[in-house]
Order: sequence, then C-alpha cells, then structure tokens
Amino acid sequence: MQPPLGFLLNVGAVAAGGAIGASLRFLTSAALHRVLLVYPGAATLLVNVVGSLLIGLVLGGLPPAWLSDRVRMFLVTGILGGLTTFSSLAWETVSMSQTHSERWLGVAHLAANLVLGLAAVVAGELIARAIRGSVA
Repeated sequence: MQPPLGFLLNVGAVAAGGAIGASLRFLTSAALHRVLLVYPGAATLLVNVVGSLLIGLVLGGLPPAWLSDRVRMFLVTGILGGLTTFSSLAWETVSMSQTHSERWLGVAHLAANLVLGLAAVVAGELIARAIRGSVA
C-alpha cells in the first residue's frame, strides 16, 4: 500500500524547507564566526531568536487562510526546524562552561537563548495579531 499523495507532498515540503533552513544556519554560522570570534555562540543565539520570532509570527496569529497546512509545514517544521537548533545550544553551553576561564559564560549563553527566544515568540505573536487586526 502506497502512502497518499498528500502525505508525500507534506514530506517533500518539510524536506525542502529543512534543506533551506539548515543551509541558512550554516551560512549564518560561517559569517558570524569570522566577525564575532569572541562569542562562539553568536550564530546559535541569532538563529534561535530569529526562528522564535518567526514561529511566533507564523503560528501565533496569522490568519489560517493566509497559509495552507502544507506551507506552514514547509515554513515551521522545515525551514525553522532546520534553522534553529537545540543540540547546538546544549553543546555550546556545556563547552563554554568547561573551556572558558569565566565559567558563567555558558550559563549566560543558555539564559540569553531562553529569554530572548521566549521574548521573540511573544513578539512574533503580537506582530501577527497586529497584522491580523489591521487586515480584518
């Protein structure tokens, strides 16, 4: 029995979005690593905050009619899932705590990602609601 075409299209949308998101993450890391050598977690912080803002915007208030379920899968599960990363955050937090003379840097990095990420989700949701309210 073959899976239905809709399911295969959803898988393809997520896979295509994931490739885009992962590529954006790699490019962000490469660019920031050259500029911000003093803070090795800058790229993770940036992609996690931007991704949090965008997920808040997409899932937090844009009218469902604006984006089909497949487009939401492409954007959220695919692009934003490939862009943001918890495993890198965990590794960087532990690594910074173990290798820097100032051990608090790992905890500060984790706190910055959590606080700014949560704030970005709320900001994205508020932006989406404002857009939705101005259009309605």
